[in-house]
Amino acid sequence: MVTSPRLGRLLAATPVVFLLAATACSPEATGPIASTHSIVIGLPPGDGVPTRTEAEICKDGSSATIEIVTHFLVGGTQTDTAAINAGECLIVLTSSAVPKPDTLFITEVGIPTGVQLDSVVTLQGVTPNTQTPMTITRTVQASGTSKILAGLEWGATVYFYNSLIPPPPPGGGEGCTPGYWKQSHHFDSWPAVYSPDQQFSSVFEDAFPGMTLVQVLSTGGGGLEALGRHTVAALLNAGSTGVSYDFTTADVINGFNGVFPGTKNAYNTQKDIFADFNEQGCPLN
Repeated sequence: MVTSPRLGRLLAATPVVFLLAATACSPEATGPIASTHSIVIGLPPGDGVPTRTEAEICKDGSSATIEIVTHFLVGGTQTDTAAINAGECLIVLTSSAVPKPDTLFITEVGIPTGVQLDSVVTLQGVTPNTQTPMTITRTVQASGTSKILAGLEWGATVYFYNSLIPPPPPGGGEGCTPGYWKQSHHFDSWPAVYSPDQQFSSVFEDAFPGMTLVQVLSTGGGGLEALGRHTVAALLNAGSTGVSYDFTTADVINGFNGVFPGTKNAYNTQKDIFADFNEQGCPLN
């Protein structure tokens, strides 16, 4: 999680006095709401700094909708929502509220598609009207709900951090062996960009002068010959739309050309790499 510049400035600021507790619990109604309640959600923008008598919410990473459920000292609850943009802070409670609230449950409920909640960061201090300096701590929780204890002198700031949902991991986990690709009845599975009678040197360094791709696939022996077989198989796996292979064709070409010309040990090392992926399991008929 990346700390916002606003939070960085806050942590370096002169301490103020407030109390906040973070929890993953959900609010429970305590009775019907009275008509005299006058909590107003969506007060002027805040500055992200916890101040006595104020509760703020701040967003980092994306816009969202925040649900605020207020519990009152004399029974009843009030539920409100507030829209907030990335980089903004919003005051959601002041001590002038009538009647006095007891607890606020603040939850991010309107997360845009493709965005995830990373964490909720809360800041807390000590009881006001004492000489004890406030200690700022960070509480990171997986739940999207933060519980604020709201009293006349409490202050709080809650940061909701969001980020884009990471893309799914790249494909992989499949590969067909040199023995599969060299068989004539499987030539129809070859990627259209390559053909069995294509010269090996048209794709790679000229390690097999005058030999075609299928001829290199059909060689016996170890060392360079074994590397050649698995290199061609890796190339076809990477180029096939029917094989979810771990390497791209560029990876395969660079892998071979990076060790040729070279030593037998270098050939065997690269061959073993390609062989491991070529032998994962062939999805083709």
